[in-house]
Parts: sequence; C-alpha cells; structure tokens
Amino acid sequence: MDPFEDEEEGMEDEEDNSVSIDSFYRAIAVAMEPFRLEMILDGGDIRLAGVSTDGRVFVRIKGRAASLCQQKREVLQKLEGVLQKTVPQVRQVISICPSTPLEEAQ
Repeated sequence: MDPFEDEEEGMEDEEDNSVSIDSFYRAIAVAMEPFRLEMILDGGDIRLAGVSTDGRVFVRIKGRAASLCQQKREVLQKLEGVLQKTVPQVRQVISICPSTPLEEAQ
C-alpha cells in the first residue's frame, strides 16, 4: 500500500475542481456578453469579477445602474435569470463594489 496514495487522489480532486471552476467562469463570461453589450449601449457596464464553487457569480456594475439601488436590483435579477437559463449551476448573482477585492466579497 502506497502511503501517498490518498494525497495523490486529493491533488487530482483539486485539479478537477480548478478545471470545473475555469469552465464555469468561461461559460458565465460567454453567457454574460450579450447582456453586457446591452448595458454598454445603455451607458453602463457590468464585468464578471469572479465565481465560486457553490454557484455564486460576482459582478461589478458601473454607470447609472450602479448608483441607483432599484436599478441595480433589476439588473442583477435580469442577469441572474439569463445566466440560469444558459448555465444552470448559477445559484446567485452578487454585485460587489468596484473597489472591493473579490476575496472580501466571498
């Protein structure tokens, strides 16, 4: 019996997890692009800040929608619906302040 066998399995799990996070991130970025273009045409912007393994998506909203609470909620709800149709693993879309590091938001 190899004493390092369990450690190697753990490393493989970490690699699988990072691959799935990368593919999740890419899927979200692609799904967000039409929504983002719509925001830009409306005078704002929305950027993907990060994703978590539990299905949370972190975004940064800029422009008019960023300063108005009701508009921000509407943007987040609409984006969440769009993303959940395309990427079913999306559980929640969360807006973070542009100056907040992603690590603090999680």
